[in-house]
Amino acid sequence: MTADLRLFKDFDTNFLSKVKVGNGEYVKVKGKGVIKVETMSGTKTLKNMLYVPKINQNLVSVRQLLKSDYSLSFNDGVCDIREREKKNIIALN
Repeated sequence: MTADLRLFKDFDTNFLSKVKVGNGEYVKVKGKGVIKVETMSGTKTLKNMLYVPKINQNLVSVRQLLKSDYSLSFNDGVCDIREREKKNIIALN
């Protein structure tokens, strides 16, 4: 999810929905699309990313990453995200 419409490379304004955020409130989704992300191993594509204008952080679903053939491991406050061939592409603190 992101509130930054400029991140989308492909965008479908017909997708409307709501998502529940951390405080329990439901906020409107005003589209979905494809986002390109620069990583340590090159540009990666994230599909079905939601455009949620009322959030103030970019969020990626663990479930969505797992469905997209990425693996995640959490150790010592760091999340490593890897592609199927196990190349480390992102380390988040």
